[in-house]
Amino acid sequence: MENLFEKNDSDFIPLTDYADTFLNEENPYFNFFQLPPIQRNSVWNAAQIERLWDSVLRGYPVGSFLVSPRKKGNAARGFYNEKQIKSAADGLFLLDGQQRTRSLLMG
Repeated sequence: MENLFEKNDSDFIPLTDYADTFLNEENPYFNFFQLPPIQRNSVWNAAQIERLWDSVLRGYPVGSFLVSPRKKGNAARGFYNEKQIKSAADGLFLLDGQQRTRSLLMG
């Protein structure tokens, strides 16, 4: 994953690999994606989450995720802690896709 965006301004990873970076503490990219300080909290309701999962299970596209480089020491929020802290390593800010990411992780 460290090679994302090296040669292009867009790239992709399988959805299962993406989810693993949030769920598997042994994944070398655990906590690689964090939220910028300006990002709102989770706001989707149960019906929206169900519709996303319906799309996933039917094989429909669920949209893209917009990320931006995050440098060590930048203020950031993890997905499991609403507290803003200085990031311990370089990674990516998740600028668009937080609601979809949280909904996928719930499943």
